[in-house]
Amino acid sequence: ANVLKNKFKFSNEIIQTTLKYISQIARVIKPQRSIKVLKDEPDNRILECAIEAKAEI
Repeated sequence: ANVLKNKFKFSNEIIQTTLKYISQIARVIKPQRSIKVLKDEPDNRILECAIEAKAEI
């Protein structure tokens, strides 16, 4: 939510609406292992979630 507000200057109302929508269509994934293979550390978190969810890429 902070990225939406700070980087994109979204209002609190837009943020809440967006989060509500995402929570209705998404599934929360909590990776069981940490991966450190990518240079950009936040990208490792995305990769961890994709692996945990068994995403087809």
